[in-house]
Amino acid sequence: MLATLPARPLNLLVFDEPTNHLDIQSRDVLLEALKKFSGTVILVSHDRNFLRSLVDRVFEIDHGQMQIYDGDYGYYLEKIGKKQTCS
Repeated sequence: MLATLPARPLNLLVFDEPTNHLDIQSRDVLLEALKKFSGTVILVSHDRNFLRSLVDRVFEIDHGQMQIYDGDYGYYLEKIGKKQTCS
């Protein structure tokens, strides 16, 4: 069902932990569908590999304050001073 959403006439998708409870193949299908989606995707995820493969802007919200990082997940990690890991 998730993978069919980008095929519908939508321009905004919002996901909360979209890869939870997905097997690897389903996760990959969803990722490829979202990469092809021409609209805006807003997502919350702890899946670092999914984030690395998909996002081009990070909005960090901490204690009611939002910081915007105009770059991919690696750029975000670089700016906050964290080393990238494979997990």
